[in-house]
Amino acid sequence: IKLLVILRAPTDRAISAFNYFKKLRREQRSIEDALCYPPKEIHDFSFENNDFTYLEHGFYSEQLDVISQSFDSNDVLLLDFDQLKNDPKFLFDRVSAFLNIDSNHNFELKNRNVTGQVRSEIMQDILSTGKILRFLKPVIQRYTTLDVRKRIKGRLTELNTSKKKYSPELPDKQLRLKLENLFADDVHRLVKDYGFEAARKWPEFAQGRGSS
Repeated sequence: IKLLVILRAPTDRAISAFNYFKKLRREQRSIEDALCYPPKEIHDFSFENNDFTYLEHGFYSEQLDVISQSFDSNDVLLLDFDQLKNDPKFLFDRVSAFLNIDSNHNFELKNRNVTGQVRSEIMQDILSTGKILRFLKPVIQRYTTLDVRKRIKGRLTELNTSKKKYSPELPDKQLRLKLENLFADDVHRLVKDYGFEAARKWPEFAQGRGSS
C-alpha cells in the first residue's frame, strides 16, 4: 500500500473549510467565532464528527506521526495543493514515478467540494439538517452504511452547487496572523522531520520557528 497525501497551507485550508460549510448552510457562525477556539487533540475527533474541526486538521505533522507508525516513509508521498492547481503535470510526473506507472498515463482531474453558490437553499437545508427526511431515518440507517449515506449526500450536494462563484467570508489581518502563528511550529516540523520543502512557501513558515 502506498499513500498520496496532498497538503494545503493550513490557514488557507481552515478558511476554505469554513466557507464550504457556510455555503452548505451548516455553519451559522462568523468566521471569527468559528476559527477562534483551542484545538482538540487529534484523537478527539472521528469519522462521524469531524466537520467543524477547522484547526485540528491543519496540524499535518501530528497526523503524519500517526501515519508513520504504520507506513514506511518510502510508501508515503507528500504533495502540495498549490502545485496540483498550478503545475499538475509536474505533480503527476512525481506521482507516476512514485507508483511506478507510465508517466504518459492520462490522469483525469475533477473538482470536488467546490465552494460555489447553492442552486436551491431549500434543498440544501434538507441535506444539511435532514429534518424533512427524519421520519425515514430508521429505514435509511437499516439498509445503508454510514459511508454510503455520506457518499450519496456528497453527490447530491455537488449537484446542488452551481458554477456561480461564491463570495467567501475572509478573516481580517489580525485573525489570519493568529492562525498562521498557531500552525507555524507544525509547518516547521513538516520541513524538518518530513522533508516537505513546499511548506517553505507557506505563510505559516515565515512565522515563529518557521522563519529559521
